[in-house]
Amino acid sequence: HSICIAHKLNLIVKKSCDQIPELSSIRHKSRQIMPFFRSSSTAKEKLTQVQQPMGRPTLALQFLCTPASSVPCER
Repeated sequence: HSICIAHKLNLIVKKSCDQIPELSSIRHKSRQIMPFFRSSSTAKEKLTQVQQPMGRPTLALQFLCTPASSVPCER
């Protein structure tokens, strides 16, 4: 049941963020940035060069989205 609760909480937060124009704008911009880094090896390399001196881990970029049907919930 904890997965179901976490899933429902995620959907509530997502819908709430969609109602706040500033947060919705940030989410939209991040969705536009991600394909740029995925499609350009030069951009990925530059991102890595910026992250390393900052002590940031060079992880793969991910945009997590939870479709309503992705997690089965008992009702």
